[in-house]
Amino acid sequence: MSSSATLDLDTLMRTGDVCRGEISVAALAALQDRLLDAVGSLAWQASVLRDLHGRPRVRLALEGTLVLQCQRCLLPMPHDVAHGWQVGVVETEALLPELEEEEEDVDFIVAANPVSVMRLVEEELLLSLPMMPRHETAACHGPEGRADKVVPARASPFAGLDKLRKP
Repeated sequence: MSSSATLDLDTLMRTGDVCRGEISVAALAALQDRLLDAVGSLAWQASVLRDLHGRPRVRLALEGTLVLQCQRCLLPMPHDVAHGWQVGVVETEALLPELEEEEEDVDFIVAANPVSVMRLVEEELLLSLPMMPRHETAACHGPEGRADKVVPARASPFAGLDKLRKP
């Protein structure tokens, strides 16, 4: 399936089928300002079930690699995505569960059937990407991560005043 794939919730709930496909990273328009390079693709897998209240719930899994920019050294930083989540789908805002009824691991969206896989993937990735991507300190080439950079100790600016004070 392509990046324009949609999920027919009613059919998938009835059949129990699992859909699979790939989304080109370049097609993730909502993420382009967060990526350093839009190369590769992400593999996705989706199934639909009905929750205790009869609402459709999409179970999604996503796997692949995104290229972010390390905010410390400004070099490319691969960010592995291996993420699974559940999304409850309702047709109107009136059908959204109250805060007390919401389950901790399920987010709800208002969407018409069929549901765009691209929309579900982009929304979840936007929430899951790090705000300030950085390499691990040992792997980073920035000032905080460079092992070869030695910061010389600076003398206190008040050290000279102490000499003036003593006769």
